[in-house]
Amino acid sequence: MQSVRTPRIALLVAAALLAAVAVAGASSLNGGTVELRARGAFLHQSFESGDDFERTTNAFLLNADMGYFLTGMVELVGGVIYERSVAEVTAGDNETKDTDSRIGLLGQLILNFPTSGRMVPFVGGGAGFLDRSSEFESITGDYSTEGDYETILILPRVEGGIRVLVGDSASLNIAAFYEHRKNAEGIEDAETDNIGVNLGISIFPVRK
Repeated sequence: MQSVRTPRIALLVAAALLAAVAVAGASSLNGGTVELRARGAFLHQSFESGDDFERTTNAFLLNADMGYFLTGMVELVGGVIYERSVAEVTAGDNETKDTDSRIGLLGQLILNFPTSGRMVPFVGGGAGFLDRSSEFESITGDYSTEGDYETILILPRVEGGIRVLVGDSASLNIAAFYEHRKNAEGIEDAETDNIGVNLGISIFPVRK
């Protein structure tokens, strides 16, 4: 399993933002409401094997979603995933930098739990996929390759968090997530488990 950490400063900023807008008021999100959401996360992974192999990866994930509330509680969400990562690999005396760009789709079912204030807890689950292309930079020169990797399958992805409504047309969101990936890193049958925290903002162009 690969462990994932989000920088503490991001959590502190998110907590400050949520506290600043967590004031009393109506919070209902009714059926027919449309949500446009952007969210991002930073992941750090480190792997060592033996005395001469080390791989460190830093990745930025961005999701752009559209959701439709079937009821005040049930929301269907679909969107695009973009992931950019840089991995530095040391194997003996050889050092390599591996830069990945991945894009895919993610579908989710979200359950929102209305309250009397502006904080709305939610949980959700879904599945998706990512396609990978890579560029490599080594101490002996540059080369690139793409199309030789398997599609990365994300199943399941589960999350839980809180949205804080800002006025009648927006919200700030924070959520912890877990996802299982098959064909991780584009390698057939490789599997990883990722845990992280994402921060995001939503607008409601149609609010019922």
